[in-house]
Amino acid sequence: MAYSVIYTTATGTATTTTIATSVVTFSYLKKSHLEVRISGAGDTTAAFKTALGLDSITALVQRTAYNVADNGDITFVTGTLANGSVYQVEVRRNSAITTRYVDFQSGSVVTEADLDNAATQQLYLSQELDDSVAKLREDGTVAATFTGDLTGDVTGNVTGNVTGNVTGNVTGDLTGASAGTHTGAVVGDVTGNVTGNVTGNLTGNVTGDVTGNADTVTTNANLTGDVTSTGNTTAYNGTVPVSKGGTGQTTAQAAIDALSQSSSATTNHVLTKDSSGNAVWAEPPGASGGEANTASNVGSGSGTEYGIFKQKTGVDIELKKLKQGTNITLTENTSDITIESTGGGDSLPIVDSTAVVKDPSDATKLARIDAGAITTGTTRVITMGDRDVDLASGGTFAENSHSHSYAAQGANGDISSMTGLSDDGIPLAKVADAAGLSVNQAWSGIQRSPFYTSYADDTATFYMRNAQNWTWTVSASGASSVTFELESETSALTDANGQSGFILLTNSGGTITLNATTTDVDTDLLTTISGATGTFLLSYICDGSKVYLTNSKALS
Repeated sequence: MAYSVIYTTATGTATTTTIATSVVTFSYLKKSHLEVRISGAGDTTAAFKTALGLDSITALVQRTAYNVADNGDITFVTGTLANGSVYQVEVRRNSAITTRYVDFQSGSVVTEADLDNAATQQLYLSQELDDSVAKLREDGTVAATFTGDLTGDVTGNVTGNVTGNVTGNVTGDLTGASAGTHTGAVVGDVTGNVTGNVTGNLTGNVTGDVTGNADTVTTNANLTGDVTSTGNTTAYNGTVPVSKGGTGQTTAQAAIDALSQSSSATTNHVLTKDSSGNAVWAEPPGASGGEANTASNVGSGSGTEYGIFKQKTGVDIELKKLKQGTNITLTENTSDITIESTGGGDSLPIVDSTAVVKDPSDATKLARIDAGAITTGTTRVITMGDRDVDLASGGTFAENSHSHSYAAQGANGDISSMTGLSDDGIPLAKVADAAGLSVNQAWSGIQRSPFYTSYADDTATFYMRNAQNWTWTVSASGASSVTFELESETSALTDANGQSGFILLTNSGGTITLNATTTDVDTDLLTTISGATGTFLLSYICDGSKVYLTNSKALS
């Protein structure tokens, strides 16, 4: 039985996992004398103990990977064990062998506990030594893990991994746990089975089957069994006959000749398959009469299309030639043919002296568009309505057809009546009852200009042609460098000379600044309206170059 070590399993959880003190069947003087080792997730007990025998598993760090409670419970901290995975666990006592647990001092009082602890330390060290040494069984076999050389004959089975050279004869099976790994040279005869990988030299005869990879075969070994490895052999001095999966040759070309029997083939024949499925040498297809194939043209199948394939004659696939026509040139290049137009058209935009359409029956009937009246640097757009347009006499030429008529008058006479007039797009002379702009007028009807209310909050530009009066809302964000322009496309105020009106300002405390180039105000104006909260009435008049503003106090 073991005095100082136990083996158990633990299953990881999302938090902590505990091994109860009842599972640990031995005592210890200090928590630090405990060592805990765990396997990989899902490893078997045999694999875990093999790895422990090779000293390839390091003890976990106490108080980092696990903690030992005062009652003896061992608790793995979160993350040490993966949630849901099963682990093999070794808990081993490793008492201090270089330090006395009790150090008696001259003149000190010796207690029963001190004497017990001093003796217990020696007892524990003896138990731990007993758990580590080899055991001689009653049947003469040895149960132990050996780290080092095992020199001599082994008559029997070696179960486990052998790291080092086996220099004697192995009469029994050499079986490594978990497929066994044997690292070193096997110099003697192995008359049993070798199960596992042999990393080193295998000198001697192999009478059984060799299953695995051989890096180098340096002699003509006698292989009386089957070689079932995929064979990662980098050097082999002998030859393997065809009956054993080889070629019986020592060079690549000789191997090809031996397998394909090319020496008996007719020159320029090819290796192909006959009707029985056998590889044979035969005349290549196309040597006479051509291969059983053809060519075709593909396309969408709509519109006017022509294919370039004509026919196949023997082995010759015949294609139609491309032929250049009027205003078309063909240029033959190394890998392609360029098709391009050489005349009959200009790149866009074309000059307005070029006709753009012609009559389908009489090619001498042409039409063009003249752009000469358009302002320099300007692009004008013709927008079609959803109807046919006929510019001929009697045809319709606008989205809404209209007509105008008036009675003929003498020079400076009044026009007494007009019909069909829907806008002011034609020059007027004198219209009966119309206002004369060069004489004083007496207005009998009410004349007014409504407030323009479509500006967004904090607008900084007023267009004079939009309206005469505006409402203006300024938020706490303010409006900077406020200016006046004639319209969005014309900033000059020349045509606004004499225009006056009002601006009804509602300010929520925003700061307002004015553009000094287009505005002129009294210094008190900005003091009153900028940063203030309230409603103010601003009046203005334009002299054609600037807009002059005055203001009211906050209205209540």
